[in-house]
Amino acid sequence: MGSLLSSISTQLAVRSITLGTFFPVVLLAALNILFVGPLVDWPALQKHFEKLATGEDKWSVVALTLIVVAITGILYNLNTPIIRLYEGYPWKDSLIGSFFKARKIKQFLEAKDLQTALRGIGRKLQQAKPRDTALLKIASARQPLAALLNNQFPDRVDLVLPTRFGNVVRSFERYPTIAYGMDAIALWPRLVAKIETNLAASLDETKTSLDFMLHCSFLSLLTGFAVVAIGLTSDTLMTVPNMFSWIWRSILFLFWRGFFMNGRSGARRRGAHR
Repeated sequence: MGSLLSSISTQLAVRSITLGTFFPVVLLAALNILFVGPLVDWPALQKHFEKLATGEDKWSVVALTLIVVAITGILYNLNTPIIRLYEGYPWKDSLIGSFFKARKIKQFLEAKDLQTALRGIGRKLQQAKPRDTALLKIASARQPLAALLNNQFPDRVDLVLPTRFGNVVRSFERYPTIAYGMDAIALWPRLVAKIETNLAASLDETKTSLDFMLHCSFLSLLTGFAVVAIGLTSDTLMTVPNMFSWIWRSILFLFWRGFFMNGRSGARRRGAHR
């Protein structure tokens, strides 16, 4: 049984690295060659890209493969810091972090106040007119509020983070404490060794899906900033006719950053962890 579990764990780890980290690096490498390559004013590098596309230079293929493998290893080991970055922990007390955190707290408190008001109105109406059709409308209005507070925010205002991702993660981290009185973060490393293999595989699949989107988003963000840096430091690209060529590319990669993070809200809730 021990060897079987070890084999399953090894297979899950390989799957996680391949699908969750290696594929995003390959995807963004291809997008960089396609979109960022034409911006780089290095004839030698552009020639390598051309040979790479036609398969003429095998050493370029080897070099690119080594770079992809190295980035994959770095990204895989930085998974937890990247998750915490997207949750907002490292920068929550900064100026911009405080601004976004205040906005989230405002949304949380407004939803809480509205939920309390609807609950009070419904209770009074139930006592006065038990068969009033307005009760159904109040109940239907309370459902999205309950879903918002239960799924996208923690239970206390002091736990609210500056990002939606961070609040979703904190929401399900707090659920075991609210429902069962146990700290999920402290107990999860002990529980994970006891869960069934089918459940472990399901959780790993969800976490892999989350990692794929997270790493694609993070690499897109880095590429978007890199394109802006290239545009601002290049004399030719800073001319008015050429500014559009790097501006639309940076916007495209920054759009992809948001697209990847918004594409797996279910994975964030079920699979993200520290």
